[in-house]
Amino acid sequence: MKYIKLRLLSGDRDLMYERDFAVEALRPFAVHAVCELIERGTISDGEICIPDLIPRYGSNIQREPVLREGANLFPESMEWPGLRLEEPPRADQPFNTFTLELNLLERNLICRSDLSASDLIPFLVGPVLESTLVSLGLLHQGELYHAELFARDDDQADLSRERLPALERRSSELVEIISEPEPPARRLPPVFPGAELIGRIKDDDVRVYISRNELARLYLEGRRSEKVERGGVLVGEMYQEDGGRYVVDVSGSVIHEDETASAVAFRYTARSWRDGNEEMRRRFPGKRIVGWYHTHLVEVVVPLAANLVGLTAMFFSDDDIFLHRHFFADPWYIALVLDPWGNCRFFQWKKGEVVACDGYYVYDGEQE
Repeated sequence: MKYIKLRLLSGDRDLMYERDFAVEALRPFAVHAVCELIERGTISDGEICIPDLIPRYGSNIQREPVLREGANLFPESMEWPGLRLEEPPRADQPFNTFTLELNLLERNLICRSDLSASDLIPFLVGPVLESTLVSLGLLHQGELYHAELFARDDDQADLSRERLPALERRSSELVEIISEPEPPARRLPPVFPGAELIGRIKDDDVRVYISRNELARLYLEGRRSEKVERGGVLVGEMYQEDGGRYVVDVSGSVIHEDETASAVAFRYTARSWRDGNEEMRRRFPGKRIVGWYHTHLVEVVVPLAANLVGLTAMFFSDDDIFLHRHFFADPWYIALVLDPWGNCRFFQWKKGEVVACDGYYVYDGEQE
């Protein structure tokens, strides 16, 4: 399989980010390049053409387009664009130039022009990715970084995930900290006195129960988060019904005072997790971690119904999903998002994805 690997390195050349891109991801750049050639009059608007991107390792660039006869009327691949390797790919060496070749079928011509790899990078690295790296603390606002592109032709492509090595190292530290075995799920679900359903529950949802006192305490914690996002772990118990469905009881929480919190993100560190675990064992002997909570201070536009949108802070960001996948991967773990205006929403695992719970139960006192 032919694909492009992108690597972003810090100013100190530490690897921050890595991702593999299929050929389809190069389409916006190909459209942009073709439009530029149309504006220059090199090709005609509406002319049928098939672009190929050809990575090169030399530094010579022929910027001016060159037309020659002999277009292949029946190209080997009709991909738009195509990725063609005219020399063996060098797995450990980024390409710094590439040739854009347009097969002009109607005129039996080939148009070739050379470009720098830096012309392609902005189409793969956008403001959203940069802001995500900033929010994760991997990149500082205004800091310079290096971007490298590699041409690959093998079966090692992983198009479904992004790599953030620094966060992976953090997660490895946390895995070591929390690696002690947890007790198995209790099989008999308890009775929760005065349980009241908030929202609605689907058959395959995790059943989330939270005590009124703890929910009130968490609401207060959310209102304290007017300037900096806060978070911690949810403490309680987990049960599994005979049919396999999980029941999660939230009866306590531990705040993680994290020096990496900001107005847009709350992030775990090994130190905050270690301190939180010690406090949990001291305050809640016999209990387990059942999930985590954090506050959101920013709002995003979400679809509500046909032709309707609204603002909400009750969402799970890409950063949140990364943390949940690495630190709370078991299917019964839940998450709670709070805002300073008295709103909350639980999230759960469902079919390998993190999705919102439509409802939860609030009960009085301790479960029986």
